[in-house]
Amino acid sequence: MAQSNGIDLASLASSSSSQTSSLDSGVDGFTRSRAALINGLWFSSLICSLAAASISLMTKQWLNQYTSGIAGISPEIARLRQFRYDNLRKWKVAEIVMLLPILLQGALVLFLVGLILFLLTIDNNVAIMAIVLVALLISFIFVTTVLPTFMPDCSYQSPQAWAIFVVIQTLKKPARGLARWIATYANQIISPHADGALRRLSSKFAKRVVRRFSRFADKPNSHSWKARERVLIDDKDTSLDQGMLVGADRTFLDDNFLRNVVQPCLNAMPPSAATQCYYDIRAHRADRVVGGVLYFDENKSSRTESVATLTDITLSALAKTREEETSVEHTIYILQTLERLLVRTLPHTYCRFYHVLFSLLDDRDTGVSHLAFVILYQQLSRNLELSAQHTSAGCHDLGAVVSFMSNARKDGDIKHFLDACDLVISLATLPAVEFTEQSDVRRKRSCTCRTSSRHRSGRTIRGCFTPSRASRRTLSHSRSGARAF
Repeated sequence: MAQSNGIDLASLASSSSSQTSSLDSGVDGFTRSRAALINGLWFSSLICSLAAASISLMTKQWLNQYTSGIAGISPEIARLRQFRYDNLRKWKVAEIVMLLPILLQGALVLFLVGLILFLLTIDNNVAIMAIVLVALLISFIFVTTVLPTFMPDCSYQSPQAWAIFVVIQTLKKPARGLARWIATYANQIISPHADGALRRLSSKFAKRVVRRFSRFADKPNSHSWKARERVLIDDKDTSLDQGMLVGADRTFLDDNFLRNVVQPCLNAMPPSAATQCYYDIRAHRADRVVGGVLYFDENKSSRTESVATLTDITLSALAKTREEETSVEHTIYILQTLERLLVRTLPHTYCRFYHVLFSLLDDRDTGVSHLAFVILYQQLSRNLELSAQHTSAGCHDLGAVVSFMSNARKDGDIKHFLDACDLVISLATLPAVEFTEQSDVRRKRSCTCRTSSRHRSGRTIRGCFTPSRASRRTLSHSRSGARAF
């Protein structure tokens, strides 16, 4: 019995030892295979990194050879440069350069995968932390590589993204053909006079299928990023011009550039884009901003030319608002800015100012016309001598003021009617004055000075004039209109 038990115990011990040895050999085999895999990944990563460095060194040498000896403008140098450029394209040097970042990205991925496998054999907690960080990095690389294919305005363009773009565009061609076939088949199902709820439902569904698949099938296939960018540029040319002008003016801040480049470009732009571009230029040209209000300081005489040019641009923006239907708030806001600019620049922009402001007196919006008239009236009352200097230039449009006066009379606006009467009298009785370079006043003929004073709301307007026959007639009509009112 004991012998039999001893035999049984010996057999059990031998069998257990054999099982343990087989398990250890299996573990050793698994460990060896994992170690071999890790080493293979890391060595592959090392080889890819060294290959990228070696190829980049070689391409640098090729490009140095391309640029050597082609400095000059002679025909022989030009032919040599073109010959080398054609050979670069023939031997696919650009494609080889595009391969370098792909090798580096592949080396990074191989190294990180091998690192995760190595950490799993040491400690699971450390491996989990590494997996999370590596997953975030790989996700970022993947998203930034795929986005340029589906988002035309995405700037994450790279050689690896270009490879995905080419693959997707190649697959889109048969997909568009399939979508076109589905749309044609669904179009046959559509029946404008379908009977029954089921047929009407199927016809409605077929219309949706046709609309969506036709939209996808009719889109052009872009085989390069440049072709796709040209389509986007054609759609956004105005906004691109606007950003280009504002950015250039912000960079240079040069008065000649503002006058000779920015102003003609603004005049050629559509009114809405020109107005927005004017807002941006005015914002970075202002001396200070207080409570959202832009100010142009009066004590900087060196900037008079710059502010005068900005005033001309402001007047052009006002004229643009009359070319198409724009918001009234835009016009009023520009007028308010103009009023602050005129403190320093009216002598430089007198005729242009009055030409634009007189044209606004017949605006359909009474708020715009009234504000334009108030600015005209204030500037004239403060600068009668300046107005007399420009009388012969034909800057004053009495007809526009008379029309405004007539509209104010019809609307029962007493204050603006009387102010318009004063403005007509003042403009109609201004003498033509000629100034020399030293700004000495020389009258062509003697003038009889008389004072025209009208006290209203604490404001007095005085003028020195020699009424002509037409002036007397205008003055008589204005006074008779005032008496009738």
